[in-house]
Amino acid sequence: MRSPSPLSRRGCPGPFSQLPCCSAWGTDPPTRRAAASWHARLPPEHRTLIFSVKLAGAPLGGALAGLALPPVAALAGWAAALWLAAGLALAAALTIQPLRPVLDDEREPHRPIGPAALFAPANLAAPFAALRLHPLLVPLSVLACSFNAVQGCLFALTVAFLVEARGLTLVEAGAAYAVMQGTGVVGRLALGWLADRTGTPARNLFLQALFASGLTSIFVLLPPGAPVGLFLLAAGAAGFAATSWGGLLLAEVARLTPLERVTDATSGTVLVCFIGYSAGPMLCAAAVSATGGWTAPMLVVAAQLAAMALALWPRAGGRRP
Repeated sequence: MRSPSPLSRRGCPGPFSQLPCCSAWGTDPPTRRAAASWHARLPPEHRTLIFSVKLAGAPLGGALAGLALPPVAALAGWAAALWLAAGLALAAALTIQPLRPVLDDEREPHRPIGPAALFAPANLAAPFAALRLHPLLVPLSVLACSFNAVQGCLFALTVAFLVEARGLTLVEAGAAYAVMQGTGVVGRLALGWLADRTGTPARNLFLQALFASGLTSIFVLLPPGAPVGLFLLAAGAAGFAATSWGGLLLAEVARLTPLERVTDATSGTVLVCFIGYSAGPMLCAAAVSATGGWTAPMLVVAAQLAAMALALWPRAGGRRP
């Protein structure tokens, strides 16, 4: 009999499904600030691709983690794997410190950042008020929330799902996770380039949502005992479609918003979409615990993306100028 996994449902997915909520704290500030400064500097014909290139580093790191951390967890426990990940993140932060003056060339040192400024009503309301600056910003933000629920579940729960429900070893599940992240890198580059060529990034996002829903469902429906190679293929397809939307979203939000309000509009969009990134895995994990099965909760997560895309499709927008 197979020994209990380090990611057994007794310890996961509950705690692990909350990790996307924590990671959101680190990914939001540079994303929204970069959207404002890059929009003014980038050539319009390549803007979506460059935004996508910027975001490709995250899944590349995830792919490396999927290959490196499961063997460490299998040999030394999950705590050792998390310490290794934390150490690598700290090393990366220290490595780029000499570049901070260049990267912070638009810093506003005299801008107040204390609690009074942070929690001022006008400051709290500005991101949401900015979403009213263009009719497409709200539907894009809602679709991003739906996308992020799928992405959050795939990133937080794939390894546990494959080990507990499909019988893969921890190393095999980590390999599938790495493939999913790696194809996310390729997807961000390819779909960012395609959006620039078609000139319809918003419509591309809605179509991508339908493909992402279908490919995620295929991945979830693979039965126990299916060849490991098939799991790798399905994980890669799901990662390509379901995790490569961020560059299209940020570039389109920046394009639709007056330059002086890009930071506010991007903040509002990110706040809305990270509701899905944090709540999606937690709700899915709760459903797994309540029902004792993985397939139905994961399929619901995939289906809600298709339903949202179809509901918002009439507002998808046309070709950009």
